[in-house]
Amino acid sequence: MHASLMAKQIVAAVLEEASRRQARRVKSVDVEIGALDGVRAEELAEAFAIEAAGTALDGATLNVHPREGRGLVVRSASLVLGDD
Repeated sequence: MHASLMAKQIVAAVLEEASRRQARRVKSVDVEIGALDGVRAEELAEAFAIEAAGTALDGATLNVHPREGRGLVVRSASLVLGDD
């Protein structure tokens, strides 16, 4: 899967959850990507920054953890609720 497509999926999933929980912004996101997907963490981080620009994820840190096989898993996101 291409880095920009993965980044779009991450941003969409986290924005949906942030909206559901009425978060003001997102500090960080932890994801797992499969080793067989052929996407480097640096490429994904760059694509994520582009996709996140102007959203509640703007400036959020993307922490990428490798996993066996294929696939993308959003493990967690640090949300800022209210006046935090």
